[in-house]
Amino acid sequence: MEGKTIATEVVNLTADYFASHNTNVNVEFSWGTTEVKVPELADAIVEITETGSSLRANNLKIIDTVLETTTRFIANKKAWEDPKKRKKLKI
Repeated sequence: MEGKTIATEVVNLTADYFASHNTNVNVEFSWGTTEVKVPELADAIVEITETGSSLRANNLKIIDTVLETTTRFIANKKAWEDPKKRKKLKI
């Protein structure tokens, strides 16, 4: 990927990933539908995806996983203990 253009919504994460692999790339910010930018506007993409179905629909192949995440619910303890605020959350 040396010298290639990478489109992504996660610019810093992407730049850090390639830097950690000692690979110089041009990372460009992409607003949505990043997967349709290959090959006309970018050589490759870094995309946040849950299932990869959009990538497959655009004939793209995942070649590496940059980061895996999980969803977390975080609340201030005092706010969590307030029934009025919890009711707003419908939990």
